[in-house]
Amino acid sequence: MKQALFVMLLSLATPMTHASEQASPCATVEACIALIPEIDVPSYSNGEADDAVKVQIRAFGRAALVPLAELSAHPNSNKRHLADTLIADIQDIRQSDFELVREVIQNNVELSGGGGWTYRLLGRMGGDEAAKFLVSELLRVERGGNQIVFALAKIGQPAIPHLLNALACKDNCNSESYGGFGEVFENLYEREIADQQSALALLAMAENNAIHPDMRKLTLRYVGYITAESAPVETELIRIAKAKPELSNDTLTSLKVLKSPYAADLLVDKLKLAEGEGLYSEWILRDIS
Repeated sequence: MKQALFVMLLSLATPMTHASEQASPCATVEACIALIPEIDVPSYSNGEADDAVKVQIRAFGRAALVPLAELSAHPNSNKRHLADTLIADIQDIRQSDFELVREVIQNNVELSGGGGWTYRLLGRMGGDEAAKFLVSELLRVERGGNQIVFALAKIGQPAIPHLLNALACKDNCNSESYGGFGEVFENLYEREIADQQSALALLAMAENNAIHPDMRKLTLRYVGYITAESAPVETELIRIAKAKPELSNDTLTSLKVLKSPYAADLLVDKLKLAEGEGLYSEWILRDIS
């Protein structure tokens, strides 16, 4: 009786062992990568593979970084795109990995047309190298709405000096190249990341005649987003708006962020002169109320 019961229990346990083995389709990162199909996918695809394969690659964590980085140079679009997607999920990332991650992004840009999700790794990595590179990439793409913005906001305050360095452009400056900068500053504000020293530096840049006029206007628009102590910044913005009416439109954004009553006064004056049609007047009045 006992022997029959043992045999019955053994037979029940055997399928469970097989199920456990089947749940892991591959034992190594390289074996899992070999299971990613070589199919053509559109540029917006995150890459395709069996869910079990993707789960297993993610489970390898940091050990998958180098093999996936090598895969980012593969001629097949599906393998490249899935490598980019899976690399972005690696949590154990270090500043010493910067060069490897940068190479992955460059592969993505050269072979797929964009840096992809891998930028997110630089946000988790942090550090001057990552921040400086991300700012250069933001200038290259000339727009926001991408993972570069996310990564810079994730780095937070340490990224601000690198943004300021880019804004301190003196010659051959194209304001259109700074299309994503406003979104970064907005994201920093939403994360409640402020830097008073950098805010005052932006104000000084606005008064620096050596800096390109378009850049000086941008500094006035962005300063409010990173201001910690509003009173001195607000006072200076009001002074600039009064002394240089041609810059008053640019001060409005920061005055609005600082909830300055002067923003409403300035807007009303402009509306009286029919100058405020393109200033999103309802938006400004709502935000300072």
